[in-house]
Formats: sequence, C-alpha cells, structure tokens
Amino acid sequence: MAGTLEGRELRHRGGEVRELSLDGTVVRKPGEYLAASGLVVWMGNGDMELVAGSSEARRRYLDFLGVQVFPEYRTALRAYEKALRARNLLLKRDAAPPWREIEAWTPLLITHGLELRRWRKELIEALTPRAAEAHRGIGGAGEMLSLTYDAGCGEDYEGELGAARSEEARRRLTFLGPHRDDYGITINGLPAGRYGSEGQQRTIALALKLAQAAVLSARGGREPLLLIDDIFGELDPRRRNALLQALPSKAQKVITTTHLDWMEEAVRPEATYKVKAGEVSLVD
Repeated sequence: MAGTLEGRELRHRGGEVRELSLDGTVVRKPGEYLAASGLVVWMGNGDMELVAGSSEARRRYLDFLGVQVFPEYRTALRAYEKALRARNLLLKRDAAPPWREIEAWTPLLITHGLELRRWRKELIEALTPRAAEAHRGIGGAGEMLSLTYDAGCGEDYEGELGAARSEEARRRLTFLGPHRDDYGITINGLPAGRYGSEGQQRTIALALKLAQAAVLSARGGREPLLLIDDIFGELDPRRRNALLQALPSKAQKVITTTHLDWMEEAVRPEATYKVKAGEVSLVD
C-alpha cells in the first residue's frame, strides 16, 4: 500500500514501513521524513486518557508534540530509551548488579534525560496558558485550568542517580528519570482526573488538543493539519458549537463521523466523502 501527502510518500506492507520518500527522493531516516512532514494534531475519543488515564498517555502527548517542535527531540528520546532498557536489563540480570557495566550507560541516560526534562518543561509552560484559554472558550467559564510539570528527576539527575544506587539494587530497575514524568491537571486547584465530571474531563481533553495546535502554529510557523475522529457525536450541543468556533480557522481539518446530525447550517465543509463497504465516494 502507498500513502501520499504533498510530495511525501510512504510504502508499506503488512503494517511495516518499507520506504519513505520526499518529493520522489527516498530518505533513509524516519527523523528526516518527520522533520519535513506537515504538523499534525489528532483528536479522538481516546483523548480522555490525557485527563483520567495513566501517566504514559500524558507522556505520549508531550512526546508527539515535542518531536514536531524540537528537531533533536526524537533522537534524544530514542537514545534515552535505549540506555534505560540496557540499565534495567543489567539491574535484573545477575544476583548482584554489575555496576561497572550499568554505569557505562548512565552518562547517556543523564545527558538525554536532562534534554527531555528541559524540553518537556518548556512544552508545559507553552501549553498551560493556551489550554486555559481554550478551556474557557469551550465551556469552562468560571473554572481555572492549570498544568504542572511533575518531573521524574531533578536538575541534578547525576547526583540523584548516585544517591539511589542502593534503592536501584533493591528494586532492580531505574526508577528516576523522564520515563517517570507526568503533569498534573487541575480545575480550580483540584485534580481533574479524580474530581472532574465526565463533561469537565472531556472539555479539558479538547482544550489540551487545541493548545497543542496553538503551540505548533506558534513554534512551527504554519498551521497544523487537524485530524478529528468522530468526536462531535459525543459532545453536547453547547460544547460542540464552542469547539467548532474554537478550531483554528486557517488550519486544514479532516473530520470523520458516523452521521452528520451534529453539523450546523453554518458549517460548510469543502468536500464530504462517504465510505461504504470499503469504497469511497464524493457526496454532492
């Protein structure tokens, strides 16, 4: 199968990427392909995990944004994950941890871990005011949304790892670092994942994605492509109308839906397609 977008092409078979090309030229590194590709924001019902789900979902959100904003983010993330896997394997492998081998990976963990910490902190600082503004616009008037970066390590990561050696030996894993990062989401000072209603959590998730789009626009110098997967049927009319108004007017939007009952007369898509039995047809 092959897919294209403005001169970018990928060819794959069985779900595995085989070839990436830009304007007809094959690129060897996925990072080069991603750097030249358009900025993208995905919005779907699974975004509720950003509020009520695990910290892993929130880290994925930051990583997806970070890769598009910072050119070296992906390289640092992959290098950090490689060093983390190696350290954890060595910590579990023998009856007594082989510290000389373990410490061979520690400098890489520290270097790239501090890079990720700095970038993620910067992202949270950029997202917070934009998410708060989007939240008020969608339906959170009178509520104060706030994000707080909960780093998995401090600025003295090296010192913290040294002090944690005995605890690492006991737990048999690396328990300090960006792989433990999270960010707190509060409404009027209360944790949204614990005390927020379903409507509040859904509003927050939408606000986070709108904030993501705003950061990409500001940092990337161009509007992102918004891929919106069947979310309007899950929103009450007030939030639905507010979201439609809040979507970036200049950004291209691709929306999937199982019905069009939610669409107001004021909404006029440039084109509407119907998918039935694997066939795509243009709706007049």
